[in-house]
Amino acid sequence: MNKQALRPDFITKHLPSLNKEETEGPTVTEKRLYTLSKSAGWKELKAFIEDLTKDLDKFTLSAIQEKVSMEEVGKYAMVVSLAKDIIDNIVNKVEDARESIENEQR
Repeated sequence: MNKQALRPDFITKHLPSLNKEETEGPTVTEKRLYTLSKSAGWKELKAFIEDLTKDLDKFTLSAIQEKVSMEEVGKYAMVVSLAKDIIDNIVNKVEDARESIENEQR
């Protein structure tokens, strides 16, 4: 069995929903995500996501401080990295839609 570490982008490369297709002009989804990005709810959700990713970083650090084996720390770090990558893709999807629409409006 190959014990090579997984890169954070390994999973996202294999999730078709994260692969953006190039289109001319904003899509219906981009327009909806743009509307979301301008709402107070998005600001609240984004702040929550930022706090969550900070907590994920603390999780790995606390495992080290609790003297968990290096193998276990590595597993935790890998899971945290993959989770953060997926979470970042969600934020980026909304932010990219916002930027795309705003650039179209210029």
